[in-house]
Amino acid sequence: MRSALLAALLVPILGGKPAQAARLEVGARLGVLAVPVGQAVAGEPISNTTAPMVPLEIDVDLRFSPTLVVGIFGRLMLATSNSPHDPQCYQCVGHVTMLGVDALFHLAPAASPDPWVGVALGLELPGDIFKAGGSPDEPVRRRTSGPMLEVQAGLDWPIGEHIAVGPWVGVAIGVYTQRSESLEEQPQAGASDPYSAAVHFWVTGGVRVTVRV
Repeated sequence: MRSALLAALLVPILGGKPAQAARLEVGARLGVLAVPVGQAVAGEPISNTTAPMVPLEIDVDLRFSPTLVVGIFGRLMLATSNSPHDPQCYQCVGHVTMLGVDALFHLAPAASPDPWVGVALGLELPGDIFKAGGSPDEPVRRRTSGPMLEVQAGLDWPIGEHIAVGPWVGVAIGVYTQRSESLEEQPQAGASDPYSAAVHFWVTGGVRVTVRV
């Protein structure tokens, strides 16, 4: 009781405002396209095994202030085509999963539209790649994974009090630090190759819908 009374007296004296609880925000992103650029492993362009993708993402965030939003995200990217770019790759990556944390900084939260910039840090998990081994009857399964860092920007147009819609773009940089290959018929005979890592990029754009609880 005494502490509550003391806080009530100090607020007007110090000119501050009582802290507000963080508000939950749930976002959905529908990407128009995510284009891979660079190398999946050293000496092998990522376009050999990974076609452009359509990304779908769910964000679960907390708005700590009008300008700062922090949370977690999960993104599933589906291939636009299963046709291989490399003749030796007869079944290329069909999907890529990204999981991680993000932070968005709203530059003009009272404006319409409200521009924002953001950063996301997470783990990139492509689906398995199947390539020809010693013969077409001996397919090789390759598994890769690694960290990714993405910078983002977008605009929010408020629709009522609880919903905002707008475009967003992102450029992610990633590297597959883990790589293993094994014969499809002998998965225990695989070998890891941590020394063939190379940098690649994802250029993504789409529409973002945010619901503020």
